[in-house]
Amino acid sequence: MKYLILLLLLLSWQASACTFTMGYRLSERLPLIGAAPNNEGLYKELYSIALKKINCKLHIIREPKRRIIKNMVEGKVDFYPGFTFSQDRGKYAYFFENGLEMSFLAISSLNQPEISRVEDLDSKIVLVAQGGPTLGAEKVGAVIRRVEDLTIENAIGYLVRGKADFYLYLKASIDYYLKNNPQSEIKSHPCCGEKKAMLLGFSKASSHLNLSSNNLNISHASYHSTLEKDSKAFALKQAIQQMKVDGTIEKLYKKYYL
Repeated sequence: MKYLILLLLLLSWQASACTFTMGYRLSERLPLIGAAPNNEGLYKELYSIALKKINCKLHIIREPKRRIIKNMVEGKVDFYPGFTFSQDRGKYAYFFENGLEMSFLAISSLNQPEISRVEDLDSKIVLVAQGGPTLGAEKVGAVIRRVEDLTIENAIGYLVRGKADFYLYLKASIDYYLKNNPQSEIKSHPCCGEKKAMLLGFSKASSHLNLSSNNLNISHASYHSTLEKDSKAFALKQAIQQMKVDGTIEKLYKKYYL
């Protein structure tokens, strides 16, 4: 009996020891996550469910994005839930689909012309959150203005005061914000492409990640064949995929967005 109790305690300790640390910037991105220290939202529920499926639990820390990235490089943060791929980030982060989809939208003050494509941003000052995607706007002549921990509310303030011409961000997040906070001085521009899978950035220094030695190509698409199946990161990836197939993620999306 004593040995059985010890075994149960050991198994319980092993399960509790499996903790994934998710890092996120301080500002809100509703309904995905609230402003620090409020971690409630779709991200917390989605990854708590996924990690429970592999007998792990979720821990969330909130810091400025630059510090989160530094901690990812050092392996102190396991993953960032919505991380745009770049070659620089590919040096310290492994990318796989995070379970959600994204498309982008531009918003502006009412005095800006209508735009229908990224090329229309030529010579415009475009707001982008620090570390966020520019969608190639700088290549067509846009002036990119990056702001640390930029919220939709703050971005609207920049636009209304004439400090920028357009703001590029996720369509679902902007639609959600404008639905709950109607704006008479702002208009939307469906300029920026079709839906595509969102990516999760997983720290290559994390104890939960094992990569095979042939991980030479830093295109995120190639990573799918180099993630070792004995790692907890692989188990998380599989759990997320299962949640997509069985409709769990769709139900969560509707719960938070509709």
